Amino acid sequence: MAISGWLWLSIPVNSPSDVLHEHVKDSEMKESRDTSVRDTRQHTAKKANIPDRRDPDNSSELSHHHSNHSLEKLRKNMTLLKVNMSGLENIVRRVNRSQVTFNRSKHISAYQYANPHPFRYIINTQAVCRDNDIFLIVYVHTAPDHYKRRMVIRQTWGRSNYYHLKVRVVFIMGYTYNKNETQQALLFEAEQYHDLVQEDFADTYKNLTYKGIAGLKWISNYCPRAKFVLKTDDDIFVNMFTLLRHLASLDRMGVDNKGILLCLVWYRMTVMRTGKWKVSVDQWKDNYYPTYCSGSAFTMTMDVALAMYNVSYHVPFFWVDDFYITGLLPLKLGGKVKHKQFMSTYVLDGRKLEEKFTSHQWFTYIFSHVHDLNAIQSVWERVVKLARGETSATVKFALPGQLPKVTPAPKPRDNAKKSK
Repeated sequence: MAISGWLWLSIPVNSPSDVLHEHVKDSEMKESRDTSVRDTRQHTAKKANIPDRRDPDNSSELSHHHSNHSLEKLRKNMTLLKVNMSGLENIVRRVNRSQVTFNRSKHISAYQYANPHPFRYIINTQAVCRDNDIFLIVYVHTAPDHYKRRMVIRQTWGRSNYYHLKVRVVFIMGYTYNKNETQQALLFEAEQYHDLVQEDFADTYKNLTYKGIAGLKWISNYCPRAKFVLKTDDDIFVNMFTLLRHLASLDRMGVDNKGILLCLVWYRMTVMRTGKWKVSVDQWKDNYYPTYCSGSAFTMTMDVALAMYNVSYHVPFFWVDDFYITGLLPLKLGGKVKHKQFMSTYVLDGRKLEEKFTSHQWFTYIFSHVHDLNAIQSVWERVVKLARGETSATVKFALPGQLPKVTPAPKPRDNAKKSK
């Protein structure tokens, strides 16, 4: 009886960077798998009372078995075989550990995928988008030990009750090995805020592509009815008032509002051959990248997020995450995604956070890197008051056609009077 006729195994391809699980050596794995299959076959055959065909001494018993047993008996034995083959499934799962996933519904081997993303949830928040009218879902790249950054976001721009449109935020991360205290803290945090999503890939710099796909995967499965998607990092300040106003205007465009990827677009960026972002010629032979987005923050329509997740299975892994997610995936989609330049809304120098977001042009800026977490709270409180019309922006220079307001200098004191 052929096992593959009813038991389907999907064995994911190993990641090209860090080893994400404790793998068994190839030779030991093959030997263990062969032994497991042989032992299970012998156990199953013995329990089902079917002689081993490979044993020449059993030839007479085999003939006797076929001649003296009814068809109904054979059917019972075959049923028993299928029941006991579940033992094989358990044995193979123990041998291959987390490398094995089962796809009985599709009957497709993971070897057919260029990038199968075989990771499992350690923490999953499924109820974030339980409402059907979510306008914007935000997924934030974070790390397990970035608790303070997550709290700042929850208390500022990630707090949904500031807005008249429904906004939801989830934090995406991998797993940090040998840090049990951090993991226990995460479990407590997840119970408190219900906004964490953690998969079991190693949370390292060169696994950021896995984190990006994890975000697209979660949205595809648990929040596909939202209208827009924002990806950002946990060190980014977001002027959500301006972003929502812009997206609401796009939403009013209706049928034309498809296939949009709003971002700081990079054209013909040079491939770095040295340093932190070094990419070898073997990894990428060209000297320039095709068009892609800055990974700090990008906004897309839901159809783009869903399409990019689906096509990610067919695009080989590449560790530069912003290029993979916003460059290679749209390229594979063949023109279905349109990069829209959004550069004017980005503050590239994080040291100018307060200057830009409290000035008279505060409503023209949306994203900025953050160098000082302590400054975010005060800047955000000022932005909220500006958005509500409760205060006026700081004007440090004259507007066209206007004279700046000048505070008169204090009069010098009379030295003679002072001496009296």
